[in-house]
Order: sequence, then C-alpha cells, then structure tokens
Amino acid sequence: MDWNEEVQEEFADVIRQFGLKYANKAIEDFNTLCQNPPAKIDRSYLQKLKTVDYSKLKPFINQGIEQFDTAYDALEENKLENLNYYRKKYFEAKIADYKKQAEELSKQSISPDRKKSLESEFEKLRDEFMDFLELQMSSAKEVAEMLASLRTFNFSAQQRNNPKRR
Repeated sequence: MDWNEEVQEEFADVIRQFGLKYANKAIEDFNTLCQNPPAKIDRSYLQKLKTVDYSKLKPFINQGIEQFDTAYDALEENKLENLNYYRKKYFEAKIADYKKQAEELSKQSISPDRKKSLESEFEKLRDEFMDFLELQMSSAKEVAEMLASLRTFNFSAQQRNNPKRR
C-alpha cells in the first residue's frame, strides 16, 4: 500500500478518534470514582484516587490532537483537584477524631506512653498533610495543644504512696 497524504489523513483521523474514545472513557471512569466516594473517606480511597492510571492515554499526548490534549489536561487537573479535596476531607475527619479522643482523655490521667504515642501519631498525620496550612494553623494546632495538655500519671509517685505495690 502506498503511504500518501490521503492515507496519512485517514490514519490521523483513526488515531484521533481512538485517542478521544480512550480519553472519554478515562474521564467517565474517574468521574464515577469521584462521584461515589465511601461514606467515610479513608486512606484506601485516597490511594485509589492517587493511583488512577492513564498509561493507555500516554501514546496520544502531544500528537497534534488538540481535543485530546485539552481533554487530557482537564482530566489531570480534575484528578489533582479531587485528590486535594478528598485529602482535605480525610484530614479534617482525622483532626475531629483526635479532638474527640483528646476531650475524652482529658477527664482522666493516662500513661505517659499513651500520651507520647497519641502525640507522635498526630504529628505524623500533620506532617503528611502539611500542604493544608489553614487547617494546620487552626484545628490541628488546637488538637496538638489539647494532646500536649493531657494529664499523665506518675508511676514512681504512686509506688511511694502505696507501699503494698513494692
């Protein structure tokens, strides 16, 4: 078969249609994932959003198909926006969980190890979501202060006051 301009145009048209079909399917699948989140956003859902794979679309990028490139850029932007939105929801929920836990534990004394563990877990969470500065400076800071002010019991003082424990 001779490869001439007419065949080249047909080939380009088939590639364009094929690429757009793949792009539309990827957009539809991603929208379905984003529109049906679990009742409680968890790490596994965030991981699903983060690892959505567009490898089938890569051969069509920058091939002169303007509609495809526009759709792909919109898909990438949508992925980033949704990932940030659900990451923020997850972080807000975790802050609320720690706040509730700190409020409950503030009514009693806890072991120093338990307090240290809670503070460490919360600090790791804050480090992971450092990009949400407004939450870091308000809610997260408040919870960190609540955790830091939790009372602990002193084992050595209890043993001195209770000679039967020795």
